Amino acid sequence: MDKEKSLFGNAILIFLLVQAFGLFSGYYLENQIEPTDVFLYFSLGDLLPEITFGLLLGILILVFLYFMRNNKNLLKIFFGIFLFVGSFYIFQIYFQLFLALLFSMMLVILWLKLKKVWVHNLAIGLVICGLGVDFGNMIPTQMILIILAVLSLYDFYAVLKTKVLVKVFSGLASHGMVLAMIIPARLQNLNEEYDHLSPNKQFFYLGTGDLLLPLMLAVSLIGSSLASAFLVSLGAATGLGFLYFYIHVLKITRPMPALPPIAFFSIIGFIISIFI
Repeated sequence: MDKEKSLFGNAILIFLLVQAFGLFSGYYLENQIEPTDVFLYFSLGDLLPEITFGLLLGILILVFLYFMRNNKNLLKIFFGIFLFVGSFYIFQIYFQLFLALLFSMMLVILWLKLKKVWVHNLAIGLVICGLGVDFGNMIPTQMILIILAVLSLYDFYAVLKTKVLVKVFSGLASHGMVLAMIIPARLQNLNEEYDHLSPNKQFFYLGTGDLLLPLMLAVSLIGSSLASAFLVSLGAATGLGFLYFYIHVLKITRPMPALPPIAFFSIIGFIISIFI
């Protein structure tokens, strides 16, 4: 029971740290941009092409990962590019172009050479923050809400019904390409090598999308209301807590979709912020 409490506490802590750094980076970037008096209103019809393109791109990436899940070399190249691009987005907020590129390359090299949980989590956390800030600033809030709803339904279906996401994750993880934050029951376990681990009572895996999507929603709200952004992040953490207690109270051992409760409580946080 103590390990379960510790695992839950560490999961919430790491989740909130990623959200907090992403929000800080989004706020920092917001204050570097010249204010504008132009107000853009997006209707659902305006957003349909972008939504369709985004969903198709996501499906193509998923199909690629599904069929390439046993090709270690291609996966390593894909993962390296993913880490480089994602971390560059966050580094370029704070550093000049040359330093941002240099730090991104150093991060990829560190990830390739040092197979430690803390290195992996650092890399994934920076990527999530970078992509969360970039997409959160680029995509309108209305569209992110739709994406959250659609992907939550897909996550539920692809994890519990077709199990395609489970197969993709297992295939990637078997080659040391873990598209998730690895949450240890004890912080000392952060120094363990991650390429031989699997989800158990010592470790909890939290997918990149489960962290990225609520961060995108929160960042998209920074320009209009910082309080709304905070409430979305707190709602997302509440959703993670709900999922964790649901799994452990019912003693569920099979993989469970994390995005639906995280997205639901994120949207609840957003709705509450409207009335405050």
